[in-house]
Amino acid sequence: MSDRLIQRSLLNAARTALLLIAIVVQFGLSFAPGTQRPQGAGWGQTVAFGQLAVIAIAGLFYLRKPIGPRLRWAGVAWLLSASVILTITLPRDPVIRAEHWSFGLIGWYALFLLFDQRLRTTATFLAVHALITIVPVFGFTPGFSAMAISVVSVIGFQIGVAMAAAVIRRIAATAAQAQREEENISTREAAAELVHRDRERNHQDLLATTIPVLTGLANGTLDPSEEDTKRRCAIEAARMRRLFAERDESPDPLVHELKAAIDVAERHGVEVHLATRGEPGDLPIEARRALLDPVSEVLAAAVDNARVTVMRGPDSVRLSVKCEVTAVPGLDQNPNLRLDTMGSSLWMEVQWRSR
Repeated sequence: MSDRLIQRSLLNAARTALLLIAIVVQFGLSFAPGTQRPQGAGWGQTVAFGQLAVIAIAGLFYLRKPIGPRLRWAGVAWLLSASVILTITLPRDPVIRAEHWSFGLIGWYALFLLFDQRLRTTATFLAVHALITIVPVFGFTPGFSAMAISVVSVIGFQIGVAMAAAVIRRIAATAAQAQREEENISTREAAAELVHRDRERNHQDLLATTIPVLTGLANGTLDPSEEDTKRRCAIEAARMRRLFAERDESPDPLVHELKAAIDVAERHGVEVHLATRGEPGDLPIEARRALLDPVSEVLAAAVDNARVTVMRGPDSVRLSVKCEVTAVPGLDQNPNLRLDTMGSSLWMEVQWRSR
């Protein structure tokens, strides 16, 4: 599970719980016995009920996706207008009664809308909502203390829920960060394992080809002045340069590694002309080696000049070499390789096709 998915799952679960609480309060308690509307306040409660129902329905569509800033603040203004309408239409009674069913409900919808905002923002909204309810009855000494206690109890509990929501957001961020660190460690370990295996494979390749040449030069069984020895040394030098080039970062690894082999040939006095056609593709290392090994051997046997062509299509790559040689190199049998000679002229083509 990705870090973003972990964080989103935790936050969506908390937001869903807040919205469900608000819906249950609105559609359950608002029609419970004892919530009869007082004379003259029916239209206000009906309008406020409809406004809150709009928030509930819209919230159901945003449970799995974030609420945009404009829509969020429009919803906050919508809730405050419902608070003002209820305060104006209800009697100026300093005691919280059943008719004030919407007082706490507005706070729950606010917690849903402002869930991913800072605690200060949520607390400010709840404070403004409480003042809208309290200010009209501020001058009523009897019963005002009871109303203040009720308001503080409801708002205080909702602020506590907002604090819990902030903790959930921090937990979600911490869990996502831990997941990212774990994935980074796994990626580094996998990359290190791939590098280790690649180095072991390169070492085995060198043991099979390069080490015998170096051993022969060291013990005198190979004469450095002989053309065959020079050709074998050139081939191994091109192979080693290509293996080093495999570790380089390049937008076109095939041509980059091919140039390493060309550089070795040019150091031996061969003028190489390179032509490329087609866009670079994502070739695996094994495919690049299968293409470049025979090219390196031909270039090691080339004299004077050589022409190398790279042709790339949507599902195939072809490399061809045309040059003059003193001796035809002994290339491994390969169904994807074609070799034609005419006197000292040699033309070789090797092809790779994607499966």
